Amino acid sequence: MKKVFKKTLDSMKRFILFCYHYFKKHYVKIGFYFLAFILFINAIFMTVYLINRNYDYKIVDTLYIEAILPNQDINSTLKTGIVKIKKIDYDRISTDDQVVMCCAYGLDEFWVQDVVSVNKDDKVIQTSYDDFTFTLVNEDDAYGVYIEEANIFVTMYYTSSFIRGYALWMVSEILFIYIYHFVFIQKRLKGVLKKNTPIESAEEDENI
Repeated sequence: MKKVFKKTLDSMKRFILFCYHYFKKHYVKIGFYFLAFILFINAIFMTVYLINRNYDYKIVDTLYIEAILPNQDINSTLKTGIVKIKKIDYDRISTDDQVVMCCAYGLDEFWVQDVVSVNKDDKVIQTSYDDFTFTLVNEDDAYGVYIEEANIFVTMYYTSSFIRGYALWMVSEILFIYIYHFVFIQKRLKGVLKKNTPIESAEEDENI
């Protein structure tokens, strides 16, 4: 039993050492292929997001959308941001929630507003932004329940839902892969060739 365990342990050590030396020797190429794979997957997601921005709703019941952020002075310049929302469940929504709705104050924009009351039977919500003006929001105008404001990465990723942003992301990915390949692979190969050239020349002189 001890011999079997020792052989197994030795085999594992040899395998780990093999993986270590292989990675040490080829880490640049491995990193390149790994990076290319990640960016390829990212490009697929961006393409799907460009084709149908609502795919998040269909997969994980969440969605990112640009809306006027809450807790601002209605009389000042209002700022918009990318916010994360989820589908409204009229059986669970309460006055503690905030919803993204359209439209209010004569502006054709999405707003994050507080829920004041809920009519679960008719699926109508009463909302307010400034606690003075109230709006009745039906099921068609209530876009989702506000979760949180998106981080900078998601905000940048959101731009892929537009042609210009999608094109910029794709060009950036291709350029990033090219730079990585040029700097870490082509340059390294040239350096190896330069180191080997004098040795090969010396061997040729000796043969002569």
